[in-house]
Parts: sequence; C-alpha cells; structure tokens
Amino acid sequence: MRRSSTFKLGRRGPGIDPLGRTLKMDSYIAPDFRRFVTKGIDNTGGIKPPLPDFGNFDAGCCTCASIALAEMFSSTVARNATIIRSKARVLADYSDVGAIEGAAYDPSTGANDNGCNMLDVLNYMRKQGRIIAFGDTAKDHLYDSLWLYGFVLLGLSLPDDWREQMPSGIWDLVGKRPNPDNGHEVTAILDGTDNTIKVATWDGFMVLPPRAIDGMVDDCKVAILPSWIRADGTAPSSFDLKAMLADRAIVAT
Repeated sequence: MRRSSTFKLGRRGPGIDPLGRTLKMDSYIAPDFRRFVTKGIDNTGGIKPPLPDFGNFDAGCCTCASIALAEMFSSTVARNATIIRSKARVLADYSDVGAIEGAAYDPSTGANDNGCNMLDVLNYMRKQGRIIAFGDTAKDHLYDSLWLYGFVLLGLSLPDDWREQMPSGIWDLVGKRPNPDNGHEVTAILDGTDNTIKVATWDGFMVLPPRAIDGMVDDCKVAILPSWIRADGTAPSSFDLKAMLADRAIVAT
C-alpha cells in the first residue's frame, strides 16, 4: 500500500434519496437465512494484491473505482471470466458523474476533482446498464448481504491522521475519531481463507473489524450487477430476484 500522500478519497456524503426511492435490500433476506450461511465463503475469486489501478491514487474517484472493483470480483466468482475496467474508463465515469453533479472532472488537468455522491454514481451506472438494481442495507445485515449479493459498497469516514499515513493490514479505530470530511468508498467482500470481511481499495485489501464497521461506516449500498448473474439467470447465492426486479420497476425513473 502506498503512502496516503499518493492517493485520494472522494466520497461526498451519504447517498440518500430525499424522495425515499432507494430499495431496502434487507427485505429480500429471509428471516432464517443466516442458518444456511456457513464459514468459508469466499468472494475474492482468488484475486490477490496488488489490485488494478482504477485511478483512485490520482483522483477522488473512489465511488467509481468501487464499482470497477465489484465488477472484477463478481465476474470472477460467478462467471470465471474476470472483467477489468481500464483506468481511463473509470476516470471517464468519474467525469460523467461530475458533469451530472455540476462540474466534470478533467483527467488531463485534474480540474474539478471534487469527488462524487454514492447515489449519483449508482444511478449513473444503472442507466449505463452496468447495474440491474441497487439499494440500502443495514450494518447488522452486512454479512448476509455480502453473501447474497457478492459485495457491499461501504461509505466510510476516515480519521484525520490516516490522510498522512494510512494503516496497512487492519483498519481499526483504537484511539481514533472518524471525520465525515474524509469520505471514502470501498468494496467489501468475504474472504474465506481467514473468514474475515475485507475491503478492497486502491491496490490492496484491508481487514475491517466490527469496531471499525460500527465507527466508520455511515452508508451501506448493495448493487445487483449483470456480472453476478450466471447465464442461466442464477447467482452464486440465492435471493428473490423476481421480487426485487418488480420493486425496481416501481422505484426506477
């Protein structure tokens, strides 16, 4: 992991729809689902660091880079055919969403490197066909959602001193206070090799213990990606896709 002086953050506040149109993905988790979930679930697809450079070292495009990471992991696990977006594609996505928000990022000059709102990025990706549907999930359903949907997009508030030296290995909050001005988005997955929740960001993985989840995470988003659905219409896990798509037709605009 590089020193934090060479990477960027870029999440602008929690992604909240003022009209309440975001799906509640927890409603598709059966009450007795947890008893079917066992240890050893692995959604890394065997992918090891260093992870591809999706632009977040140079620009505050973490919200777009997180989608590229999710596509990479889900396509590997579900289809054994890894999708790796180019850095240029991720930065173009970042520029497009920036334009929607009022100021397009210019990758040639670095102008308008303002970060993006998670909800704006998800809406953009859905309209581009790279997301089937998305919604909110709760932190106490994080493990279930990671299994059902393959990954969860987490909005974090990082401590101030991590801007100067990002810890490696484990992101813990002992003696640290999260600052909402240090917004960052990561892609959380299950690692079956050691039964931990890991977050993929920049070029590596970090372990996110329960204390850090409780203290730093203020937004949890789930997205159903085409790459998570196999050719026969099923996913590596089971969830009520038909009901979810019916609800999506209600909230989609």
